[in-house]
Amino acid sequence: DAGLEQIATTLLRSGFDDMETLLAIEDADMKDLGIPTCHVVRLRKKLQELQPQRGGNNDDVDTNHPVAVFLEDAGLSQYAKLLLQNGFDDMEVLFDLEDPDMKDLGIPRGHAIKLKKKLREYQLQEYAQEDTAHMYTAALHQQVARIRTPQRRGPSQIPASALSAV
Repeated sequence: DAGLEQIATTLLRSGFDDMETLLAIEDADMKDLGIPTCHVVRLRKKLQELQPQRGGNNDDVDTNHPVAVFLEDAGLSQYAKLLLQNGFDDMEVLFDLEDPDMKDLGIPRGHAIKLKKKLREYQLQEYAQEDTAHMYTAALHQQVARIRTPQRRGPSQIPASALSAV
């Protein structure tokens, strides 16, 4: 694109000379470089188009890693390497992923919505499993308590022969 070619020199001179640093560029950086808003929007769009292609290479990702497994199940495995490399390396941290984070990482809006939905579903499933486990544990404790606690006999349950001996 002619517009983006015009800003290439500015980006290269400012150290944004490879895809990794270019993907990490923030709007404030582009503003400081004097890049017009229309070019910022176009550049973001082009970077988002490139991102899934780059993220699709999962050669370095442990496919048994909980985050990678979750993303695979969600149909978003192309983002496993990207998220893991950016510190979203356990499910608790992934739950805290927000829209600005996904935008900064170049995750397209539709995939960001899908990821948030799958994270909510995962959390609800985890909470349901925890509730079931807590209910089972409580019921088990009640059964154990009943077995260990001898039944007390009231005065009417004491045999008359035992009372006459007193």
